[in-house]
Amino acid sequence: MGCLAISTLANDEQAEHTCEPDEVVAGALRSRLRWGWQHDAEAADVMQEYGLDLPKDRELIRQLAVTRVAWGKPEWL
Repeated sequence: MGCLAISTLANDEQAEHTCEPDEVVAGALRSRLRWGWQHDAEAADVMQEYGLDLPKDRELIRQLAVTRVAWGKPEWL
């Protein structure tokens, strides 16, 4: 399962960008970090919610996805 990011274009249209699972976490690290489809789904949500882009915000996306899988989405969001 890949992640989905929405980027805003200059003319206020939105284009969907589907990224491969290995874009957020490299294939060799997926098993070591125990990165699964839940993390991919949360990474997509985080990217869309906060307007984050790959590769610039890769580490922040990883950290937020891991936190959300472990603890859930905060109630105040």
